[in-house]
Amino acid sequence: MGISNGSTWIRGDHTFKFGASFRQWSLQRDLANYFLGQFTFPGFFTGDANCDHAVADMLLGYYSNASVSQPGGFAVGDQAGNPRDFNFLYFAPYFQDDWKINSRLALNLGLRYDFRTIPNETNDRMGWRDLTNPQGGMLVADQTLVDSGIVGDQSYYRFANRPNSHDASRRVLAPRFGFAFRPFNDEKTVVRGGFGIFFDLAEGREIDGASDINPYVSRGLYQQTVGGGKGPGNTLRSTNEMFPPIRVGDPADPAFNTFLAESMSPEPRNPYVTQWTFGIQRALDQTTKIDFSYVGTKGTHLLMRRNIGQALQMQDPAFCGTPGNEGLRDCPRLARNHPQTS
Repeated sequence: MGISNGSTWIRGDHTFKFGASFRQWSLQRDLANYFLGQFTFPGFFTGDANCDHAVADMLLGYYSNASVSQPGGFAVGDQAGNPRDFNFLYFAPYFQDDWKINSRLALNLGLRYDFRTIPNETNDRMGWRDLTNPQGGMLVADQTLVDSGIVGDQSYYRFANRPNSHDASRRVLAPRFGFAFRPFNDEKTVVRGGFGIFFDLAEGREIDGASDINPYVSRGLYQQTVGGGKGPGNTLRSTNEMFPPIRVGDPADPAFNTFLAESMSPEPRNPYVTQWTFGIQRALDQTTKIDFSYVGTKGTHLLMRRNIGQALQMQDPAFCGTPGNEGLRDCPRLARNHPQTS
């Protein structure tokens, strides 16, 4: 749903423009519905990497990597995958005054209030990183996960007691300023300049993984491990052994979630761009002019993705083992054993 209105009012030397935009919408997504999985059989385990040996690997179940979505204990009933419904709201009133002060000077003065909420999921089926947990945990919005024991001892999951990761920022004023000035009495030279702040949206694909978490779904990413099979002489794991059983009602733990994709930021910030210009135009004759301009642009809090599970540089083991230095911030070598989820 969206409503937008703009009006113009001319009074004397002023041209006033004002209005507002209001939008409320939902984003319905389901990317966890490939129950048959995706498998890669390279042919290396039964011979060279050719078509015949790849088929042989497949018949024996010797995969190199595989991925699959398994419905969790709290999967949506009678629906494939993990459907979710993210909600957004946007409200932006604005005002601008184009003021012609005299024949040589004109100003453009404007202000926009660009407010947008942090998205939430209709049934609170979402989670995000818990920055207070040095071992890398998650905050969840769903009260039923507490009531059913999924949160457990709060070592991995904790109840956020809120529907999303952060309150929406109200510091979203976007001013605009511009001028045009003739420094001389002729009409051959004009000096122009301007400044403005322009906000961007942050939504969509970046928050998909916030709901694709245990116990709603388990998105598994499996790599072949030599020596991981069963039975004497079996040095390879086959497809018969790869999928863990679906657990219902057990507390969440990192080991059960082998793969988490993009997730919403625990500290979301509104991205915006600051632009400024200054220029001088001089007419040489009726068909030629000289234009000198400076244009500047600066982006702040722009959208980006960060791999928070990447390996960090080793530090002195003696330092890491001393009391008070066991946390991941002080001892990055432990990050390999306790990867944070994203």
